Amino acid sequence: MALADNPPFNRLITYYSSWSKLARAIAWMKRFQLFLLKKLAKKTSLEPETGCLSVEELQQATMYVIRYAQDDVFEAVKAKLTDFEEYPCRHQRKVLDRKRQFVGSTLLEGM
Repeated sequence: MALADNPPFNRLITYYSSWSKLARAIAWMKRFQLFLLKKLAKKTSLEPETGCLSVEELQQATMYVIRYAQDDVFEAVKAKLTDFEEYPCRHQRKVLDRKRQFVGSTLLEGM
């Protein structure tokens, strides 16, 4: 998922001059997205969430942006790690599985 493949999100990233403004914008969009999904599913409580953003919403928005950037930067690495055809040896597959777990979780948690 390269930045050029997703122009609306790329424009959003380049529009905001600070990290906190970007995180708040993403959090508001995620809150609105959740409301629309509930409305689409015809949930009984269609009341939109009001008030200030919670710390959890801001943290989730931050993680969303970080994951998006990591997916963009490490796209080729992730493709290699998911391709088991190149690694016929059982030992190589175990090493590959450990590396895939690292890219999937540890890299993000280390930030």
